[in-house]
Amino acid sequence: MDEAISDVSVRETRRYLEFVGYGVPDPANTNRPQAMLMAEVAARTDAQAKAIEEIYGFFLEGGRTVKDFIASDVTLEVKFVGYIRGLREVEKGTTQDGVAWVKLRIEKELIEELLGAKLVD
Repeated sequence: MDEAISDVSVRETRRYLEFVGYGVPDPANTNRPQAMLMAEVAARTDAQAKAIEEIYGFFLEGGRTVKDFIASDVTLEVKFVGYIRGLREVEKGTTQDGVAWVKLRIEKELIEELLGAKLVD
């Protein structure tokens, strides 16, 4: 993967889907190896969330508090619910500026088994 962060986090081919997640090390953590490991965990989790969102969709819930016609509290919460078997890590690395990335792949056949339906091209 290129050293720069790609703006493509989901890639589709004829046989599989790939998902790239990113994680940033905590600058407050003085233990550099631990910070990088946690950034990798965050990147893997980000890629898994993207896979669930792409395959199953997501639920968006929001709320807003308005007082005297001024929005004082706006919240949005995204929920992903899904089970994915067969995601494999195919590549991982770190960009020059220290952002961890992980690429996961799943065969389209497995997605069809999970959904119980044929994918449409």
